[in-house]
Amino acid sequence: MKKIHFINRIDWDNAGDWGCCPLNYYLDYFEQFNLIRHDIDFIDYKEIEPEDVVILGGSGLFNVTRSFNEAINKILERCNHVIAWSAGFNTHDKQWFQGTDFPTISMDKFSMLSIRDYQHQSGIEWLPDPSAAAIPKDFLKSQQNTIRKYGVIEHKDLPIKGIGYIEDRIKNSESLYNILKFICESEVVITNSYHCAYWSILLQRKTIVINKWSTKFNYFK
Repeated sequence: MKKIHFINRIDWDNAGDWGCCPLNYYLDYFEQFNLIRHDIDFIDYKEIEPEDVVILGGSGLFNVTRSFNEAINKILERCNHVIAWSAGFNTHDKQWFQGTDFPTISMDKFSMLSIRDYQHQSGIEWLPDPSAAAIPKDFLKSQQNTIRKYGVIEHKDLPIKGIGYIEDRIKNSESLYNILKFICESEVVITNSYHCAYWSILLQRKTIVINKWSTKFNYFK
């Protein structure tokens, strides 16, 4: 039986990583099929047949590490129907620098290809990150009362330092609801998390990205 495979980075302690998979928002449609989810670090290749469908994304999966690019190329060689759904370019620097000499991804082998990076130099079609659908309808309207000037949202592995004392801080390992509520309660959000910055922009809060550590921060719309 033909299968549909969803592949992204799965980190249950990172709201952005688990929130960006399209399956979270379109399960009502996809559950009619035989579904398998894979973490890009732990792909069960023996389950992927040539006539299956692979949906890669969301999240920043391109040019992150050599192993990511090699995995993507292996999928493209193994399966005839591979879709990139709002995947992103995500080359790290600073403490997570992995170099820049990665295997070239065979982009021409994708059946459909879109990226979350707005006006990226590759010219690949832009499609918003799937986690835009994580914000409930009318959530902003229901959360109008700001209670703080500045709210800090830290990446769980990267504490934000050097901005003076700001007591109101949470990490991107919080539940999605807690993060969205915290954003709405803040006039200004200071963050080093891609998705927390993205959600802050969508929720119409002034957003400051601090200590950016990846090319992914360069392509917000």
